[in-house]
Amino acid sequence: MRITSEESIRAYGVDPVSPAKSGSGSTPPATANTASPAARVEVSDSAKALAASHTATLKAQTAPFLAAVQAAPDTRDALVSRLKTQVESGTYKVAASDIAEQAIRRAKADNISE
Repeated sequence: MRITSEESIRAYGVDPVSPAKSGSGSTPPATANTASPAARVEVSDSAKALAASHTATLKAQTAPFLAAVQAAPDTRDALVSRLKTQVESGTYKVAASDIAEQAIRRAKADNISE
């Protein structure tokens, strides 16, 4: 698919891509025995500003989630304590249907991720 300069301006509001400026000397053509010169890309100031704007927007949108994750405890101490007490006293019971349901969920998840 080829995107023209006009389409990039219309779709993204950015300047068209300009050809890279050539250096002062000429580069000899590549031959089978020499490596070709590296490609050179220049990013316009408006593209850099657009990227910075998108980055700032993403940071602002994700800040509340990041704060919530950082504020959450690593473990649920009350739950861990309750389960530990039940296991130690021999009163911890798990329904067979819960084990089967979890096994089915994990098998489905494994098939999806493959």
